[in-house]
Amino acid sequence: MIKAEIPFCPTCTYSKATRKTWKGKVLSKPLKETEYPGQCVSVDSFELATARFTAQIKGVLTKKRYRLGTIYVAHFSDLSYAFLQENETSKETLKGKLAFEQYARELGVEIEHYHADNGRFMDNAFINHVK
Repeated sequence: MIKAEIPFCPTCTYSKATRKTWKGKVLSKPLKETEYPGQCVSVDSFELATARFTAQIKGVLTKKRYRLGTIYVAHFSDLSYAFLQENETSKETLKGKLAFEQYARELGVEIEHYHADNGRFMDNAFINHVK
């Protein structure tokens, strides 16, 4: 009896593939445990692949575009809030922080702690404003 190697079939290999964790990491990590609303909020920034128009109802048309944004996620309730920005300045980031805090206050929540990575959130302006 002659033994022959079975030829490689990319389609068969692809159909047998399954998603596995990378180096033992969990695919979905739970947020930090909190006991009440406003105790901890995660913050991160993102960049849009293509610039979007700035919202405008009336007046002279503008060429302003949203390119960036900041997203806030409350750990207690998983409430998400996104703030679109025209540029990557500390001033725009602080506008988003103030808008989120105003929104939280309207819901009766005071924010106690922000959990953020480095980047724009390590600027002195943001840190001093949080203090």
